[in-house]
Amino acid sequence: ILVFSKFLLPVGIAAYHPFPEQIMMWPVILASMAMIFFVSVFWFFRKEKTIISGLLFFLAGILAAFLLRPGGHYLYSENEIYLPYLGLYGLAGVALYRLYGLLHRKKVFLIAALIMVSAWMLWLGKTSIERLADWHDSGRVWSRVITLYPDDHYAYFLRGDYWAMNGDFGKAKFDYNQCIRKNDLAYQAFNNLGLIYLGEKAPMLALDEFNRAIEINSSFYKAYLNKGLTYMRIGRNDLALENMNMAVELNPDEPLAYFNRALIYERKDAFEKAIAEYTKAIRLDPYRFTFYKNRGKAYVFKQRFPNAELDYSKALDLDPSNAEMWFRRSLVRVSQDNFEGGLKDAFIAQKLGYPVEEEYIKGLTVQILEADSVILE
Repeated sequence: ILVFSKFLLPVGIAAYHPFPEQIMMWPVILASMAMIFFVSVFWFFRKEKTIISGLLFFLAGILAAFLLRPGGHYLYSENEIYLPYLGLYGLAGVALYRLYGLLHRKKVFLIAALIMVSAWMLWLGKTSIERLADWHDSGRVWSRVITLYPDDHYAYFLRGDYWAMNGDFGKAKFDYNQCIRKNDLAYQAFNNLGLIYLGEKAPMLALDEFNRAIEINSSFYKAYLNKGLTYMRIGRNDLALENMNMAVELNPDEPLAYFNRALIYERKDAFEKAIAEYTKAIRLDPYRFTFYKNRGKAYVFKQRFPNAELDYSKALDLDPSNAEMWFRRSLVRVSQDNFEGGLKDAFIAQKLGYPVEEEYIKGLTVQILEADSVILE
């Protein structure tokens, strides 16, 4: 009923429309009205295949949009019903054609009908133009929802995400706090607030927010991961490891949990354990530059230079513009007496802006010349 009414009179357009949670019977009443309306229409036009097809297309699209929406917070989203509207526009075309057939000999009624249809189409155009600005960016999209539904906590959360992603953390904190005021069980808002505090170098405030998120949802692995990261920042490695272990237990497919656990093991000089954790992270996400870089460094500490070279080479495949990585591979190649390869990498690193000392270049050149002289002798 709501979607059909928006087709006729498109007012109150927004990215999504939340359930009116304060009226518990409202969804039941709406569903009952819709059922009665569409059953009546189907019965009355049961022999009209064109009309039945249009209605079925509309209803099937609405049902699919409802079942496939990402969460149960909102009733429906505007961008999910554009396709179902095609069924109604088809019916509108049929209706206009039949209306013309009935009124084409009655000019007064025909003119009146044309004026009404034209006014409706002008209204559609005016509304569309007015709403274009709302879709300029996500901030405006969620601001529109907040304007229509000021008590909806989820729109504040989404707008907070937009501000945070664009570096406006002051506005992000305001929106996350608004979200929490309207729904004190919004654990994701607590978690995101914690991340902002962590970025502001306020670890104790960050820990408070992560703990609140965990109190609300003890299976929310991201809060444990972020809490562990906070403990890493303040040097509490044992507590950090406990939280990373919990994050892995809750979501064994999260590569960052293994990566952070590897960093903790490195701090404890447990490089073999760190290498094992980096390997798990790489299996889950084989396209992350940092994973190969760090595992390569761990291999260097264990003097496993061939393994380090392989990881640095993979890292360079992912980011060939990283000057530091070229120099690191130069070092491990030199450690394996591959002076020519080391010199080539050093030249590339230098060309990309890495501060390679001239003494290092000269030393490799001498080594290569001495090796050549031995061969000549």
